[in-house]
Amino acid sequence: MTESKWKRKARALSRLAENQRGKPEGDLARQKLLEIINAHPEAKDYEPVKELIRRDLAMKDVMTMKKRGIPLEGDWTGRNLFEAIALMETDYKRRIAEADDCERLATPAAQLPA
Repeated sequence: MTESKWKRKARALSRLAENQRGKPEGDLARQKLLEIINAHPEAKDYEPVKELIRRDLAMKDVMTMKKRGIPLEGDWTGRNLFEAIALMETDYKRRIAEADDCERLATPAAQLPA
């Protein structure tokens, strides 16, 4: 069975977006991919698109952590690379949430009256 036209485009745009990350070409590929998702909502469940979304979320977490001075170091061991990456992403999200909690507690509104 042949692959649909939108799937071929989505696969190619996902590769381009990843290869050109941080460049105008990568941004344009993501924009075109979003247009495909809007036209074909099932595209968000297509594996190349899901993988790009996972990578983008992980990169967003890394940038957030770097900006806020949250350590990036760690050791994540899984049965395979995908499991190790999933463990890293979970750990990063936990670290960001903990930093958010600490910042909220440090605000004057969160201080208990003396």
